Parts: sequence; structure tokens; C-alpha cells
Amino acid sequence: MGKVAIVILNYNGGQLLRDCVESFLGLTYPDYQIIVVDNASTDNSADGLEALGGKVAVIRSKDNLGYTGGNNLGMEYALAQGCDYVLLVNNDTLVVKPEFLSSMVEFAKTREEAGIVGPKVFFRREGVIQNTICATPFFHRALLNWPLQKLQLQKTKRSGEIMKEVDVLNGVCILLKGEMLREIGLLDPLIFMYREDTDIAIRARNAGWKSFYLPVESIVHLQKSEGYEYNSMVNFLLKRNAVYVLYKHGFVFSALGQGVSTLLLSIVRAVKATVRSQGKPYWNFVKVLCKAHWTVITGRNHNEAFGPPLQSWKNLLKK
Repeated sequence: MGKVAIVILNYNGGQLLRDCVESFLGLTYPDYQIIVVDNASTDNSADGLEALGGKVAVIRSKDNLGYTGGNNLGMEYALAQGCDYVLLVNNDTLVVKPEFLSSMVEFAKTREEAGIVGPKVFFRREGVIQNTICATPFFHRALLNWPLQKLQLQKTKRSGEIMKEVDVLNGVCILLKGEMLREIGLLDPLIFMYREDTDIAIRARNAGWKSFYLPVESIVHLQKSEGYEYNSMVNFLLKRNAVYVLYKHGFVFSALGQGVSTLLLSIVRAVKATVRSQGKPYWNFVKVLCKAHWTVITGRNHNEAFGPPLQSWKNLLKK
């Protein structure tokens, strides 16, 4: 059916990483290798994984290259080994259906145009479906969705029971065809993390490949609940990378719209926080986001103001 490399990126994953790897070792698919890429962890969480058997390889990076750079190390290794498919999966996941990979590979094999395939994913516990069907963050969509969300009139499009072609699949668990990767390249290392799934989906589509959601039960995603505050690095990367990806692919007006609107909303947040005497971190967020957007639209996104990976989040806030 084809050799599959299961690339699991790790950064201080603790026991979650070992649990994840052990669960993937229970897959029924006959021809796979697990490649753990350790992104300069400090908790020794990747130590001893090779002892789990010959199906597990560990690649260690001296620096934290983010989701994109770290996964690229694993994919480069996989493609050099002649793998036909790469399964990218988060390290905070557990397999609940050991046969899911067989179903995904069979689908990808029978659909020549399928470059990216994503399964049904459960959120934090089995039975609760995580929505993994995403959309390109065009400004007009954000403009329409914002009032609908405020009025609670928007019905979130959930991953369900129907196989369908989609714009973008959440990168928590996606199967990538090796032939496609060799043609269009790997993840954009400048993105660092978040929106990289949008970027690769656009590049795939431009090259004639398609993305499909396959309603096959697969994993539980044990996503943490902290670290998603408004003035967090996560939110910064989501906003910056939306502008970066849109601008990169020629959607200039949409990128400008996203950039201006997210800055205005961030300023409103900062003003509200100032009233509560909590404004400083919010104004810092406005400052670094403004500089990052400016580097993108002026074509200077290879400097430190762009933020990770060119400068750490901690140092960015000090500027």
C-alpha cells in the first residue's frame, strides 16, 4: 500500500509524548515508521524512545525550529528514506482506532488527486468531534463572520460523517502524499506555527492537488487549555500568519484588511484593559503585531520584527 512515515514533533511533551508514541505503535497498518523530532526540549521527554523498537527513530534539533521547521526535519528524513506518505500528528494525541491509517492510505491511493487527507479527530475525549475543516482566512469572510459570532447566529461547520473536498485541514493529524511534497516543497519555515496548514493547502491546490476530509475515527487530541490568552504568542502568530499567508499568495487587499482589522481590535482590547489598569501587556501586543504586519506588507519579513522564528517571543516583547 505504501510506506508511511509518522512524524511526531515534540517540545517538552513530557509523558504525553511517550503515551502518544506507544499508542501509534498499536496501528494495524503494516508498513510505517515513527519519526520523533525533538525540538530542543529541556525535559528529556524524547529520551529512551528508541528502546520501544525499530519502528521508532528520534531526530534531535539543537534549536526550537517551531512546528514548521521541526516537522520539516522529519519530512526530509522520511522522503530521503523513500516514504510514499507522511502523517503529521501532534504529540498530544492518542490513537483510538488502530485501523484508521489503513483507511486513509487506501483512500489516498485510490484518489490520485488527493494530496492531503484528514480524518475525524476527537477533542480531549472520545465522542466529542473536533472541527478540522478550516477555510482560508480571507478578510471578507472574517468581516461577515464577526457579527454572526457576536449575535451567536453562526453555526460552526463541524467535521461530520460525509467525505468531502475542503479548502484547508487542521494540521493536528493529516496525511500528505510524498509525491505532492516532492513537487511543492515542505512547510514554510518562516510561519513557525499556525496557518502553515493554510499555506500548504493553497500551494497544493495551485499545483492541482486536492484536500479531502475523510470521516474515519482516528485519534483523541488532548489539547491544553492554557496559553491562548489574547495577548499570547499563539494569538500573535495566528494574526501575523494570516496576513503573511494571504500576502504571500497574492491576496493583497485581503491581507491588508486582515492586518488593519486585527490591529484595530487589538487597540480596542488594549483600551479596555487600560481602564482596568491592566493595559501594558495589551499595548505591547499591539506594538509587536503592528511591526510584524508592517514587515510583511513592505516585503521586509526576513527581519527580527517579524517575530518567531527570526526572534523569540520573549525578546520581541522587550523591543
